[in-house]
Amino acid sequence: MTETASQTTRTDSERPRVRLIGTRSSQEASAPSAETPARSEPALLPRTMAERSSPPSNPAYLTEMLAVMSAIGLLLAARLLLLLAVLGAFALAFLAHWTLEPMSLWLNIAYDVLVVIPLVFLYWTRG
Repeated sequence: MTETASQTTRTDSERPRVRLIGTRSSQEASAPSAETPARSEPALLPRTMAERSSPPSNPAYLTEMLAVMSAIGLLLAARLLLLLAVLGAFALAFLAHWTLEPMSLWLNIAYDVLVVIPLVFLYWTRG
């Protein structure tokens, strides 16, 4: 199958439907179309108040969101503190059973009673 040069060239009516971004014919490049507005200034200028991308937020909504975010932060802080306390309790329990000394066992019990149990109680009651 041999193709001639006239068969391989495309006319303007046979253009592909998908074009690369940077490819435009010389006629399109010289005259701006109705779809694309002409730009006289670069796009790096700051937007004015009339050209804002979104409407201003409601102050009541911002107050509610701040309350929700602070509650989430308190909850995550309590969970993180409880996680660190339980990890410390496991580490002390491992060391107490590793050394087999009565003093390390009593320190482990004191840590559990004075730190872990109150944190679990506070977490359980406050959620």
